[in-house]
Amino acid sequence: MRTLEKRDDQLERSLDAWKRGSLSVEEIQQLAADLGAQDYEPGVSALLALLDHNDRIVRYNAGVSLTFDMRYLLATGRLLRMLVEDTDEDCRSMAAEGIGSMFRGTLDPGIVTALAKAALEDPEEYVRNSAYLGLLRVNESSLGRDFRVIDAGNVRVDPQHVRAILNRIASPN
Repeated sequence: MRTLEKRDDQLERSLDAWKRGSLSVEEIQQLAADLGAQDYEPGVSALLALLDHNDRIVRYNAGVSLTFDMRYLLATGRLLRMLVEDTDEDCRSMAAEGIGSMFRGTLDPGIVTALAKAALEDPEEYVRNSAYLGLLRVNESSLGRDFRVIDAGNVRVDPQHVRAILNRIASPN
C-alpha cells in the first residue's frame, strides 16, 4: 500500500510542477508516459491537454497513455483529430492503432470511416498501414480473427478490402 501512496504522491507532485510550468520537455514526456503506465486517473485532464503540446513525443506519449494504457474512450474525438491533423506521422500512426485497439470488434461506423479514410489517404505509407491495422481490429469480430499481436510493420493496406469494409458498414444487410 505504501508503494501506491508513494507513486501517487510523486505523480501528483509532477502534475503540480507541470501546472506551474516548471517541468522540462523531457520531464513532461516522462509524465505523459507515467500517467498512463500507472493508470493514474487524476491525470486524465493533463493527458488531454498534452495531446496539443508542441512536442511530438509529449503528444505521442499522452496518446499512448489514453488509448493503450487507460482506454479512455472520452478522448476519441481528440484522437480522431490527431489522426487527421497532427503534423507528426508517428502521432498519427499511434492514434490510428490506439483507436483501433480501443474500439476492437465494435464495427463502430464513425471509427471505421475515419480509419478507412486514413488507410486510403494519409500521405505516409506506414500511417496508412497503421490505420488499416486499426480498421482490421475494429472489424475483427466479423472476420473471425484476432489482430492483437500483429505488428503494423507486417500489415499492408489492401484498398479493395478497405472499400469492402466501408460498403458493409454503409449497407449492413
